[in-house]
Amino acid sequence: MPKSCSWRKAKLEAQVLRPLACRATVRLMKSTLLLMALCFALFVSCAAPNREHAAVQGTKSETVLVTYHVKAGKEAELERILRQAWRVYTQSHLVYPEPHVLLKEKEGEGVFRYLETFTWMDRKTPEHAPAEVMELWKREEGLCEKRNGHYAIEPNEVTLVAP
Repeated sequence: MPKSCSWRKAKLEAQVLRPLACRATVRLMKSTLLLMALCFALFVSCAAPNREHAAVQGTKSETVLVTYHVKAGKEAELERILRQAWRVYTQSHLVYPEPHVLLKEKEGEGVFRYLETFTWMDRKTPEHAPAEVMELWKREEGLCEKRNGHYAIEPNEVTLVAP
């Protein structure tokens, strides 16, 4: 093969064949990523609790805002018990995992209150709570106190306006 032909072949390969191979590789990568994204979305949608499904089965969820008036010096212990309670709620499928917010607010000189919001999957859960949950609630109650005309722990039903 003459020298000029091998040069033309190399040039043709560089200009035409390599870009075609690159485009095919890019298309394959895009297809793979799209397939992985779809699989992930399907997995997440199947794993997440479905509020609409619960409503269809006759149960009604309830979003609550609970105020804890913690005794002075008992803040760390209450936080530990609230985290433990949250693990029990989620592992027992009593609540929706999100939204869940726990806030700490200074209520007076040296005293704090905690505000926690979450949604029970079934509004009847607090009246029919498992023994493990009832025990945690007793411990929470022991760490809180009545204050300024309010109960030690005050649960209130609220409406979630925006996540």
